[in-house]
Amino acid sequence: MRHGQRKEGPFGTGDSRRDAINKGTLILLLALTACSTEGPDEPVQTAELTGFYEGQGDGERRAWMCMVSAPSGPTSFGIVTLGPGEAACSGAGEAAVQGEVLNLAMTGDEECVIQARITGDQVAFPATLPESCAYYCSPGASLGGKTLEKTGGTAEDALNAADLAGGRLCG
Repeated sequence: MRHGQRKEGPFGTGDSRRDAINKGTLILLLALTACSTEGPDEPVQTAELTGFYEGQGDGERRAWMCMVSAPSGPTSFGIVTLGPGEAACSGAGEAAVQGEVLNLAMTGDEECVIQARITGDQVAFPATLPESCAYYCSPGASLGGKTLEKTGGTAEDALNAADLAGGRLCG
């Protein structure tokens, strides 16, 4: 073999060991994907509030919420929505459902109760919120008018949600 020529391996030209490893890894990933019992179209459980919800914040920014139902006691929640630039809203508290109304009561220095609409896997926040809820947002950000979709239906999904500082948002 002349200098600069590539050796022909069982998977074509090039470094046969590297090519074999890359193709072997690809085959393994495809096999694991094919054997998976959960598909992307599998519905998320909606019988309980517990889970992770996400959607659009302001502009291209994100918004997310987690909820964890306690076996005995209230359901806790945490929410973050990102506004323009460094603006954001963040809070946590207790959640309760009455029909299609999801009452989110922030636990903090200002009283804030948001009456969102919950249908299936979506939570829609009203466009206008009580003035006291502005306490949980920096200037330029708002929780109003956001719609979040439930993308994870387990306590593990909810407990993986992070707050603005990178800590646990729920739990």
